[in-house]
Amino acid sequence: MNGKELPLFPIPYPDEILYSVLCRCWIRMGRPAPRAMTETIYGVRRSTSILTPQYLDQIASLLPESTGITPTYLLYNTTVFPYFHPFLTEQRRTTFQSYFRNSAPSSSQYFALGIGKLRQPKTMYLRFCQSCWKEDEKTLGEPYWRRLHQIPGVLICPVHEDPLMDSPVRLHMAKSSYFPADMKLSETSIPCGDYSSTTAEKLISIAQDSDWLLTHGLECGSYKDTYARYTRYFYAKGFSGNLGQVRHHNIYTALQEHFGIEMLKLLNAYDESFHASWTARIPHYQNGLQHPLY
Repeated sequence: MNGKELPLFPIPYPDEILYSVLCRCWIRMGRPAPRAMTETIYGVRRSTSILTPQYLDQIASLLPESTGITPTYLLYNTTVFPYFHPFLTEQRRTTFQSYFRNSAPSSSQYFALGIGKLRQPKTMYLRFCQSCWKEDEKTLGEPYWRRLHQIPGVLICPVHEDPLMDSPVRLHMAKSSYFPADMKLSETSIPCGDYSSTTAEKLISIAQDSDWLLTHGLECGSYKDTYARYTRYFYAKGFSGNLGQVRHHNIYTALQEHFGIEMLKLLNAYDESFHASWTARIPHYQNGLQHPLY
C-alpha cells in the first residue's frame, strides 16, 4: 500500500470518535458495502470497538502525509486513552497503547487491558446531544458522533445541559457496519436516562469532569501519582487515620449522602453494604484498574 489508499479520509472534528470519522469516509467513498470498506482499510474483514478501536498504525499508514494524521494523533484525539491515562500504571499504559496501535492485536492483549471486566454503567447505544448536532449542521454542514457522549456515565451534555439521546444504533451493530450521524436519527431516539432535577445537576458535574479528563488526562502522571493524591485527600478529610488505615464506611456513607441513591443506582455505583463496595477497591488495589467514573 502506498500511503494514498484513503485520500478521502476526513480530518477529525474536535472530540470525534474514530468510528465517526470512518463513517464520514465511508460516505465520501460512495457508501460501499461495509465488507469492502473494511477490506480497503485492513486488507481483511474485521470488526472494531467504538471506544477502544484498534489498528491505528494501519489506518495512519494509508493516509496522505499532508493530513498530518499519525497513530499518536488518532490515539490521543479519537479514543478514550486520555480519559483512562491518569488511572493507568506505567505497564498498563504501554499495554493500552500497544493494543490501540497494533495492526493485529491478540485477544490476550484485549483481556490485558482489563476494560471488558470493569464495573461500569451499561451503555448499549451510540449517544448524541440534539443541540450539538443542530450546531454541527449549521457550522459544519454535518453532525458527528462525539467521544464524550459515548463515555459510560455521561448522560448529559455539559455544553448545553441537555440530556443525551440513545440513538437506534446499538454498539454491537456499529462494530460491523457504518451508521453516520444524521439528524433523522433524532426521530427515533429517546433520552438515555430518567432522573430528578437534583440528580441532573450532579450528572452535569460528572460530564464536565469526564470532558476534563479527555482534554487534560494526558497531562497527568501515572496512577502512582493519582493514588498518592487520593492518599493525601483521604487523610486531610478524615477518611484515613495517622497510620494510613482507611475508614471505608465513612467513604461509603459520604458518597451516598453527596450523590444520592438515585444517581448511584443510575450509574451502577450503588452497593447495599460497604463491605463489598467498589469504594473499598480504590484504596486497597493500587495497581488494579478502576473505571475513571468511580
